[in-house]
Amino acid sequence: MARRTKSTEAPATAEVESTEENTVSTETTEQVEATEGTEAPEFDLTDFNAALTAAIDNRDESTGDVPEADVEKVVQAYRLIKGAKGKNAAKKVVDEAMKVAMNEADITRARANLQITDKLVAGPVSSGGSRTPREPVDPTADFVERVAGLRLAVSLVGEIAPEGVAEDWSAQADSKVEELAGSVAEYRAWLDNDNEDKGEEPEVSPIVKAAVKLAQGKAAKVGARKRSTGTSQPFDGPRRDVAKHIVEAFEAVESGTFLSIAEIRKHQSEEYGPNDSPSPGAISARLFPRSGKVTVDGIRPDTQNGKKGAVKL
Repeated sequence: MARRTKSTEAPATAEVESTEENTVSTETTEQVEATEGTEAPEFDLTDFNAALTAAIDNRDESTGDVPEADVEKVVQAYRLIKGAKGKNAAKKVVDEAMKVAMNEADITRARANLQITDKLVAGPVSSGGSRTPREPVDPTADFVERVAGLRLAVSLVGEIAPEGVAEDWSAQADSKVEELAGSVAEYRAWLDNDNEDKGEEPEVSPIVKAAVKLAQGKAAKVGARKRSTGTSQPFDGPRRDVAKHIVEAFEAVESGTFLSIAEIRKHQSEEYGPNDSPSPGAISARLFPRSGKVTVDGIRPDTQNGKKGAVKL
C-alpha cells in the first residue's frame, strides 16, 4: 500500500513544478513587453522647441519675416536632433504650428513658420554646433567661358558669311560698331542707374540691347531684322552733343555749385532747344564714364545726398 501511494504522488509533484515554471516564464515575458512598450524616445526636442518659440516671437509683426540669426538658431537645433524620427518630429511641430496660425487667421505667425520650414535642411554640424562654412564660389571660370564663347563666335562669324554679302562687310561692321559705341555707353549707364529720377529707357538700336544681353550671359539675337509692312522710318533727326548741354547748364551758377542729373536735364539749352532734352542716362554716361576719364570741361562729377551729378569748378 505504501509503495503504491508513493508511486501516485510523484507525477503530481512534477506537474505542480511545471505549472509554476510556466507561470514565472509568462510573467517575465509580459514584464519585458511592457518595458519595451514604454521605452523613452531617442530624440529630445527641448532645445529645438525653445529656439523655434524665440524665433517666432521675434518675427516682424507686419511681414512675418524672422531675423536671420534666429532662423539659424532653429536650423542648428534641428541639425543636432538625433535620427530621422527626431527630425521628422521637429518638422511636424512647425507644420502644426503653421496650421494653427492659419486657422486663427494669424498670417504673420503662419508665414514665420513657413519661412522656418523652408530652412529645415539637415546638414553637417561642427563640434561647436555651428554650420560648416562653405567655400565661396569663384565666378572666374563661368566668366572666362562666357568671354571665350563670345570671342570664338566673333572669329567664326566671318567664315560663315551667307551668299550675297558685300565684300566690304567687315569695314561696314567696324563702322557700325563705331556708330553705336556712344549708344552702348548711354544704355549701360541707364541700366546701372538706380535713382528714381533716371527717366525713361533711352531709345537705342536693337543691336545695342542685344549686345548688352550677350555680355551679361543672356540669350539674344543680333542681326535678325523684323520685316514689317509698316511705314516706320529710321531715326534721321539731329545728333546733339550732351557735353554742350551740361556745360550750358552750369554757365549761370557759381563755382562750387552742385547740380544733380535731374537738374542738369531740366536746363533748357541751345544744343537741344526748347522742346527737347538729353536723357538722364546720356548725362550720367558723360559724367561717369567707365574709363573714369571725364571729358566735360569745367565740372567735376560728384554724388551728394545719394544723387549723382556734378560740381562746377
